[in-house]
Formats: sequence, structure tokens, C-alpha cells
Amino acid sequence: MPIPATDIDVSRVTTFLKSAGLTQLRCRRRADTLVIESGPAGDTIPHIRLRKLGVNIWATDTATHAGRWEHMPLRGPIADNLQVILENFPWMLGADA
Repeated sequence: MPIPATDIDVSRVTTFLKSAGLTQLRCRRRADTLVIESGPAGDTIPHIRLRKLGVNIWATDTATHAGRWEHMPLRGPIADNLQVILENFPWMLGADA
């Protein structure tokens, strides 16, 4: 049974994004997932999806050009996954390399 994402999880992602200077991004919650997206409300661009696997374990997926999700080999706490993406794949978050 999926473990639902909480407002605290959204707050953690939002805090990370702001501290990294990624103010163009926002986090949206749905069931057991968090989606990091940008763009206007009616025409959002998804960047990263975090799926809750356990209390502090998250799987990370990236959006493809075809509008689908591709699994990444990242499993762990939210902050660790986001830090790896920011350091190694900054273009996924729209950050400067």
C-alpha cells in the first residue's frame, strides 16, 4: 500500500529548491508522489518526480520529452536525491551547469 506524501515533504522540497536558488520551480503533491515543475499553472513543465517508497526512502524519476517518466537509479532521502541531481544533472532542474 502506498505511503502518502505529506505537506512536510512538500515543505522539504520547497526549502531545498529555494536554498539552491531555483525559485522558478515549485512542488506539487499527489498521493505518494511529489512533482517538481515550472511554468504557468495551465501549462506546467514537469522536471522531477519523487515517489515515496518508505518513511524516508524516495525513488526519483525524470520527465522525458515525450511526457513520460523515466526511472533514475536514485533511492534515498529527498534531500540526498535532490542534491545528487543538482550536482550531477543540473539541467533536469533548469539550473546552470
